[in-house]
Amino acid sequence: MSLPSVDTPVRVGAARAGRPMVRRLRVRGWLRLETPLHVGGLGGDPSVDLALAVDGQSRLYVPGTSLAGALRAFAARSVTDEDVLDGIWGSVPQNSSDAGSASRIIIHDSLVTADTEPGTPLPRSRVEARSGIGIDRVSGTVAHGFLYGRAVIPCGTYLRLEIDLESPVKERSADPATAMLGTLLLALAGRGIRLGAARTRGLGSVVLAGKPEIVEQRFDSLDGILDALGLVTAPATIPLTPKSLGGTDPDADLLRVEITWHPASPVMVRSGVDGFAIAALPLVSGVEGSDQFALVLPGSSIKGALRSHAESIERTARGVDAPHPLTVAAGPARSERFRAQLDQLAAVNALFGSAGKPNKPNKPDKPDKPDKPDTDDSAPRWGVGALGADDCYSTRPISGKLWRALNGAHVEGTTEAPEKKRAGLQEKTRERLKRLGMDEAEHVAIDRWTGGAAPKRLFSTLEPHHVEWQPLKLTVDLRRLRQFDQDGLDKPALALLLLVLRDLSAGRVRLGHGVNRGHGDITVESIKINGFPASTKTYKDLDELLAEPAVAECAQSWRDYLDHNQLDHDQVNHDQLDRNQADGSRA
Repeated sequence: MSLPSVDTPVRVGAARAGRPMVRRLRVRGWLRLETPLHVGGLGGDPSVDLALAVDGQSRLYVPGTSLAGALRAFAARSVTDEDVLDGIWGSVPQNSSDAGSASRIIIHDSLVTADTEPGTPLPRSRVEARSGIGIDRVSGTVAHGFLYGRAVIPCGTYLRLEIDLESPVKERSADPATAMLGTLLLALAGRGIRLGAARTRGLGSVVLAGKPEIVEQRFDSLDGILDALGLVTAPATIPLTPKSLGGTDPDADLLRVEITWHPASPVMVRSGVDGFAIAALPLVSGVEGSDQFALVLPGSSIKGALRSHAESIERTARGVDAPHPLTVAAGPARSERFRAQLDQLAAVNALFGSAGKPNKPNKPDKPDKPDKPDTDDSAPRWGVGALGADDCYSTRPISGKLWRALNGAHVEGTTEAPEKKRAGLQEKTRERLKRLGMDEAEHVAIDRWTGGAAPKRLFSTLEPHHVEWQPLKLTVDLRRLRQFDQDGLDKPALALLLLVLRDLSAGRVRLGHGVNRGHGDITVESIKINGFPASTKTYKDLDELLAEPAVAECAQSWRDYLDHNQLDHDQVNHDQLDRNQADGSRA
């Protein structure tokens, strides 16, 4: 019996068992982290609350499930038909276990590496720790139960990207999954997709490094099958590009804001670990290179400062005060009261997001009567906000050797015991820091009785006086914001963003640590805005955008929003007054 010639087509039809697959697109490339990344796992790190995911060999990695979840969520932008989306990514119906389907897209686990060639696994020693807090709106201090630590993978590292798309049709144009894959790759190349946790707070920004390898394997001919198995010397596959796959513009629903600025006073976020010769050090993060650091303003800190100012604007305009945290007893109720502070302001929540209130289940003994909520039962169930802020880095890198000296790993120019060098910096180290725009500043607390220095209240801070910074980068997901259109919040939220940008440009918003003690003043040089709704123009000046008719429409929506909420507020006060009078008459 002779084998068929290589030109003989292989019959593909309904008679073949299993799921049909005529073509397979294979994508192989690298993703570079533009900002740190956190994908949670059971890392067993006792120094942080939220550890990183590791594989069976204790190597840092991103599970395929995490990648697939982020890619599928973004794919819903271009594939609006849920049935088509389920047909590509798979589905598991809740009512019937027989009607589900497996995903036609296979996303491989992604190893975290320090380079692309040969793909060396990232050492665990380069993992960084970030602290997160929630600020009580009344006391201005850390809210009860809202201090946590998170391990992150530094920027400049790489993720291996491996995607396989199986197709049951011969022509690429006949399969909507092909165009969807092209859109995903274009979005990755344009930093349009974020991975992991805290994506709107500076983490998870990735970019496609270089040109990915895209090939199409055919299984409807013997040549194609042998080529897929690597058994032919002349490959039949044709290299492809993301644009050749089709797709749509991935930036169509993104508003991007780039703010060029310089510090007018020391701007820093304090590190969670005290230094050796200097107590308070700026927060640093690893940049591209195995032993380079840069000062960093985390996206969470930038977004927190902007949100705090936005809340001040809306609370002032609506006359709404935050509930005091001491009006309830200690315990879980304090945490609920902090969330109640966040959930008061609808426009702020639409723009910045909020955890909201969980739905309370019915009591088992009274299934027909739902629990009565402790606060306003009309409070919306918020989720992730539309606005995201990237980490902002200083432009000049700091050598790892210098930074380790500040943390006590090594004191330059001496062989004496470390305990003898706690009084101050070595002169050589001080000069290197001055060239980087940083210097040591001594601070003391004054005893209110004697007027002298309080005992054990002398401390030092490394203040960045003349450090240059990269631009602040904000992104607004307009598609997410449009989900609040039925509540009338999309345009008021945009108006609120413009008010915050106006005040930021005027120097009314401070960033970072010590903003009540002379730190954090910034001077905005320019604000560049691209993708504002109803406009295809890129605005290089905020005043130019504020003169547009679309902004006037947002301003009117903001006034209508305030008037509507003022009427509701007056009605609530009137009802409360009637209840108080009724209680008084009964007494």
